[in-house]
Amino acid sequence: MKKQYIKNLCIIAVLLTFLIGCNTATNPGGNDVQDIKIYFSPADNCDVQIVNLINNAKSELNIAVYSFNRPNIADAVIQAYERGVAVRVVFDESQLTGPNSKQTYLQDAGVPVRKDKPGSAAYSQMHNKFAIIDKRIVITGSYNWTTNATTNNDENMLVITSPDTAAAYNTEFEKIWAHATDLTSG
Repeated sequence: MKKQYIKNLCIIAVLLTFLIGCNTATNPGGNDVQDIKIYFSPADNCDVQIVNLINNAKSELNIAVYSFNRPNIADAVIQAYERGVAVRVVFDESQLTGPNSKQTYLQDAGVPVRKDKPGSAAYSQMHNKFAIIDKRIVITGSYNWTTNATTNNDENMLVITSPDTAAAYNTEFEKIWAHATDLTSG
């Protein structure tokens, strides 16, 4: 009961933010939200939700993720890449050698992978956890793409279907991608 109440409050808060036109400078239009889903780990199996969304990607998948060691998500990313989806992934440099990091796994499969360069921007870590699918779906929240986040942590994840929101996230992704170091070519 309490969890459902919290979910409902979160949905209302997110919807109000979008209805008010949150940051229309970076999100022109700002009111095209078609759907918002809220998940909490560990109860809502965030990794499975991400896998399902990636499995339905048709054309493009851009990922900026702080920590990523979840095998089922990595497999879904590779399968998307192999079926012709344009995939790009940026990792935070500090997490590349973390326990079971999927950076090398993705890189070895040919997925374009970059590492964020600390100090290259106005921040010291790329602490984002988001993906943009087909320029219309955004996955974001505190949820790291890790086994610990999936099984032990109290984290949240939003799935927002909105081309305007996706465009705002894609603009940020392009900035991160542009200053990150390419790992794919060696």
